[in-house]
Amino acid sequence: MDISVIISKLAFYPIAAVILIAAILVVSLRNVFYAALSLILCFLGVASLYLLLHAEFLAGAQVLIYIGAISVLIIFAIMFTKDISHQYSSGTLLYRVSVGFVLFLLFLVMTAAYLLNAWTHAAAGGTGVSITDIGKMMLSTYLLPFEALSVLLLAALIGALFLARKEER
Repeated sequence: MDISVIISKLAFYPIAAVILIAAILVVSLRNVFYAALSLILCFLGVASLYLLLHAEFLAGAQVLIYIGAISVLIIFAIMFTKDISHQYSSGTLLYRVSVGFVLFLLFLVMTAAYLLNAWTHAAAGGTGVSITDIGKMMLSTYLLPFEALSVLLLAALIGALFLARKEER
């Protein structure tokens, strides 16, 4: 067995533990700002997993788009609100039980999808897509959805600013 494979296997478990702990903190912390910081840690762990899978482009996109843009947008939206240290209630017992039931159903569906599909690695068949191909597709085939997504994110930022300013008046 190659030494890089052994290192990748040993590095997977701590990274997965960090992702899992950060994801639990995102949904369980009552302070919204700290939850956003935990989300950034979770995104960073996912980028690390992409690096372990030798998907450098996806790792870079993860860092640039999710950590660099979306997380910063979330933090700006949180900072524009008046009371970021407010301790929010997590709901009644009925709400918690129903959310737990829905999460359990989602877990069952995802497990069934994993077990019922034959997963193959794209590089094994030699049909991998290069970064150049991805760039050409983003600027030709997927240009309209890419631009529509950027307009949607801009509209969300303007809406968050409008709502934050409306509360101050």
